[in-house]
Amino acid sequence: MRLQFSIYREHCVEKARLIGKTNWLGAVERRPAYQAAQRGQAGCCRDEGGLRRTRAACKVGTERDVGGSHGLKGIAMGWWRLVYNQVNPIMEILRPIPPLAWIPLSILWFGIGDAQNQFIIFLGMFFPILINTIVGVKNVDPNLVRAARSLGAPEYKVLSRIVLKGSLPQIITGVRIGLGVGWMALVAAELVGANSGLGFLINDARSMLRTDTIVVGMLTIGLVGLLIDTAIRTLGRKFLPWSLALSK
Repeated sequence: MRLQFSIYREHCVEKARLIGKTNWLGAVERRPAYQAAQRGQAGCCRDEGGLRRTRAACKVGTERDVGGSHGLKGIAMGWWRLVYNQVNPIMEILRPIPPLAWIPLSILWFGIGDAQNQFIIFLGMFFPILINTIVGVKNVDPNLVRAARSLGAPEYKVLSRIVLKGSLPQIITGVRIGLGVGWMALVAAELVGANSGLGFLINDARSMLRTDTIVVGMLTIGLVGLLIDTAIRTLGRKFLPWSLALSK
């Protein structure tokens, strides 16, 4: 009993000594701010695998959500009531499940690597884009649809030239929201099941009490999110100049 108490007391003394040497940010050694930023930037720049996986995951997620079958699913659910009634209950069951809850299954299915992180970012992007696509299709001006049909336009031209173009501003909004949620989900997934990436870098720096790397990693996450959103808005203004919502 005395031996256990002695070991515990030595552990507490060592921990108190370490905390006493720690500044308010948790850094073991005090260093100038610019040195902390330089060391944190060096750690983030060495993580090329995580940045490569982030670019690939964003590309795959965007292609699947907007250009693939899921984009068509959103248009079909917004245009045909029968499809909406059949598919919507399943989507509403899956939608409340957070992407992070899928991490254990994704590791079992895909292992730790690019496929697992792409699956998580895809789940984070899918539902915001799907819901905004449905809302955009339902908000298309019915007078334009009736005018096209009265002029003899077939159904596929009504969908491609009226419904799709009329719902694109709302779809772009869904892409902005989806990329933001997917980016956050990717970083959170890297905290748990990855051997590289910004999330892994922050978690590894936490165990080493490297608050400089943690802060720079957090700022990098915010700056990358800002760049993604700015790129989406710029593309929206370029390809949809007639949209008042995107032009402001």
